Amino acid sequence: ADTTFAFADLATVEAKSSHHTAASALAGMGTGFFAGVVTGGALGLVSGLGCHGDFCGFGIIILPPVFGVAGGLIGLVIGAGRTTQLWEIVWQPAAARAGA
Repeated sequence: ADTTFAFADLATVEAKSSHHTAASALAGMGTGFFAGVVTGGALGLVSGLGCHGDFCGFGIIILPPVFGVAGGLIGLVIGAGRTTQLWEIVWQPAAARAGA
C-alpha cells in the first residue's frame, strides 16, 4: 500500500545506493574472455603463417583458449573491483522525520 504526501509536507530527501559487484565481475569476465579468445586466435593465426614444421597448427589450437581463460580471469578481477551505484530517491515526510 503506497502512501501519498503533498510536496509541501516533505521535509527531506534521502538517497540510498546499492552496489552491484557481481554483475560488474561477470561482465568483466565475459568481456575479458571474448577479448582473450580473439587475441589468442589472431596470434595463433599469425604464428602459423610461413611455418613449415610439424607443429604449425598448434598455435591456432592452443592460444585462443589459453588467452581466453587468462583474459576472463583478468576481466573478473577488474570487474569485481568496479561497482555500479544505482541511486533511488526516498522521500521522507516531515512528520515521520520529526518522530510524530
